[in-house]
Amino acid sequence: MRDVKVKYKAQCDAKHFTFQPIWSWDNPRFHGSVEAGDWEPEFNITEENFSQLPTYSPDMHCMVENSHAIICTALQKDINRHQPGPGDSMQLYLDKLQARFSTMLTPEWGISSLRRLFSTTLPAILREKGHYPVKQKR
Repeated sequence: MRDVKVKYKAQCDAKHFTFQPIWSWDNPRFHGSVEAGDWEPEFNITEENFSQLPTYSPDMHCMVENSHAIICTALQKDINRHQPGPGDSMQLYLDKLQARFSTMLTPEWGISSLRRLFSTTLPAILREKGHYPVKQKR
């Protein structure tokens, strides 16, 4: 959150924007409570600039949820296929992870994911009045 806030502010300053982001996330308890003020002191996240998502809503955050699933699955396959040797280090796995990021999570993948979110998923959620849409629309 801290890094996102710094980068967002720098980009806004460079373009002379003065608006604040609207923050949202799904509902795990470790996210804290906006109502209790857990996020206000450092990040200025208040009830006015925060949107609460449905309890289980990975499609509303599809870029993060889907990219995490893609990378975890690919890395697990890499690990399962690898025959460990005495010279193995953590760097071997970091290199595999970096390679997966650069070949799987391309700008084209991101654009396609966003296109699906805005053309299919979000309209389905709106038609369901905020409820989770049928599987074909997720």
